[in-house]
Amino acid sequence: MLKITLLLFLSIYAISSEYYYNNGKKVILEKVTQLRSINNDIEYYQTNDGVRLGVSRDILVQCNFDVDCEKILSDFSFDNITMVTNTIFKVTINENQNLFEQSNLLYENKNIKFAHPNFSRTQIKR
Repeated sequence: MLKITLLLFLSIYAISSEYYYNNGKKVILEKVTQLRSINNDIEYYQTNDGVRLGVSRDILVQCNFDVDCEKILSDFSFDNITMVTNTIFKVTINENQNLFEQSNLLYENKNIKFAHPNFSRTQIKR
């Protein structure tokens, strides 16, 4: 019975946790509620290793070679798509979308080389 309860708890935790891909591996995140950005546009998360990361509503994306990245990204309902370099785009999700879900959907697309939240280095108010 204890094993079943523990497995149930772990599966609920795994489903409810936010994560992103880093070099092909899932990095589990836990929201840090005590930290706020100056104008509250950045949310903070902490990895299992204790690293704190700030994210806004932006995702950095690079598509595979010879793929029309703008066309692929236009299939999603993002608020904005901006070319950062010749190969990297920054997309801004709308308020109804979950940043990590959208980032992971992009990452799992066969035409996309990488996608992850645009991590912030903005100062925080304590």
